Amino acid sequence: MSGRPDVASPTTVAAIAEHSDEHLSRKVRTCGKVLSYDCENARMLLWSGEHALLVDTKLCIHASGAWLREPYTIVVVIGYVERLDKQHFEKAERTMPAPTALPAGNLAVSEVVQIQALLIKVDPYIDLREWEEDCEGLPGYLQRLQAARSKRAVTHD
Repeated sequence: MSGRPDVASPTTVAAIAEHSDEHLSRKVRTCGKVLSYDCENARMLLWSGEHALLVDTKLCIHASGAWLREPYTIVVVIGYVERLDKQHFEKAERTMPAPTALPAGNLAVSEVVQIQALLIKVDPYIDLREWEEDCEGLPGYLQRLQAARSKRAVTHD
């Protein structure tokens, strides 16, 4: 077992919702706006673009703050993606308070995965469009970085 901490991979709400199997059991860091919060069941609805995810906040280190009370607060969530069974999703649908205002356009709430949050931090300075663009470009950057490292290793051998 490595002494290094488990790194939270930066990703988008859309990527988690659309490619849920790829993210299962992985530690992720994502951003979005709080659409609704159910304090009785310690669960929030995190929204970005056309997608939303349930976030279980029971294990959250910092489970207080403005994001509990203010809709559309921009937050960073670090936690593990886990499978969401139909029974839990249906309960969340029944108990989640209705958002004060719904975003324009279509909104798809993932029914198969949720994030088990370890940390939720308010960050009003995050530009969500920029975050999504950076996350989309990350795989290409990492491939170029790995290729450069491999090339350096070959030339130093």
